[in-house]
Amino acid sequence: MRNLDGTNENLTRLEDITGELSARIGPLERESAKAKKYLEIYERKKGIDIALSLYDIDAAKRRSADVSEKLAIAKRNLEAAEEKLSDAEARESVLAEKQSGNRIEAVDK
Repeated sequence: MRNLDGTNENLTRLEDITGELSARIGPLERESAKAKKYLEIYERKKGIDIALSLYDIDAAKRRSADVSEKLAIAKRNLEAAEEKLSDAEARESVLAEKQSGNRIEAVDK
């Protein structure tokens, strides 16, 4: 009898445990579904972030190339302007010497 009573108590405990575990299955399944959805969304976001980063890098490279080209043009324009200025200064110097020479000739006469 004692053996039978112990077995009945064990069965009762097993039924309680089974009932409690069965009650946990629903919330755990919902939590699992949420976790799977989170991982899917996270992976999509990660892919989008990578694509956006690549786009930003390409855009920055294009802007850098544009700026480099504009800088090269500005340098060429500056060199040309400096050359023209140097030529103008040289012509001015020659004209100043001629005028000075003409004044000296006029005074000597």
